[in-house]
Amino acid sequence: MDKLCIVFLLFMPHLSCFLLAPPPGYDATGNLVEDRRLNKKYMKKHKDPEQPKRARGSFVFFTFDMRPKVMEEYPGIKFVDMGVILGERWRALPAEDKSKFEEMAQEDKSRFNKEMEEYSANRIATEPPPQAMSESRAYQQVASVASAAVTPAVPVEATPTAPAETTPAASATASGGTAPSAAPPAAVTKATAAATRSGGNVTLAVALPTTSIGAKVVIMRKVGKRYVAISTTRATSGALNIRLKVKGRPGSTHLRVVVGGKIIKSLKV
Repeated sequence: MDKLCIVFLLFMPHLSCFLLAPPPGYDATGNLVEDRRLNKKYMKKHKDPEQPKRARGSFVFFTFDMRPKVMEEYPGIKFVDMGVILGERWRALPAEDKSKFEEMAQEDKSRFNKEMEEYSANRIATEPPPQAMSESRAYQQVASVASAAVTPAVPVEATPTAPAETTPAASATASGGTAPSAAPPAAVTKATAAATRSGGNVTLAVALPTTSIGAKVVIMRKVGKRYVAISTTRATSGALNIRLKVKGRPGSTHLRVVVGGKIIKSLKV
């Protein structure tokens, strides 16, 4: 007994370090040293309320239909047990019955892709113009784009309208003669776009009405199942020529022209 008491007294200082240790974030006197709530690791990410809801899978639609039936068969069933039963019934479901839920999942997936494209276009149209980036930041962005196999776009150039050539009618007017009356050019009433490709160079000719001058023009490219913005500019005139560089065979690149948050043209180049 005396030996046990001696051993206990010898190890008592070491045990007190573990038994009386302060909680995380506090010192030995109880003062707050680090607020864990302000740590980014513990902060909840902000979610945009306007962002579309993700698409549901076929099994989720099956559970919507089967859960009330399981609750009637097994009143007071636990959540874990219900998941086991739903999984067993899903695996035992014939392929003919599964096709209905797979169609529902495919429709919901199409809905999500469409809403996500509109959401991305509206977000790009409303966001402020990008600020100048540092050299290291620009290098990181270029490296990430190259790793994702997305071809960067050539800086957008707004080509001004070429000056009109001197015609005999104009020279006659300048010399004091009477020139025949010419019909005024037809005004553009609807925004449109056309593309021409030469090798890996693509030129987009965008025609805009006067009401769209000053709007943001965004060129989006399909990457996987979504469209991402690869070029952004402001419409300074009613005619824009936008030059891009693309890869792949002709007709394999999907582009969209967005003016003022609205999709005006979908192209394959």
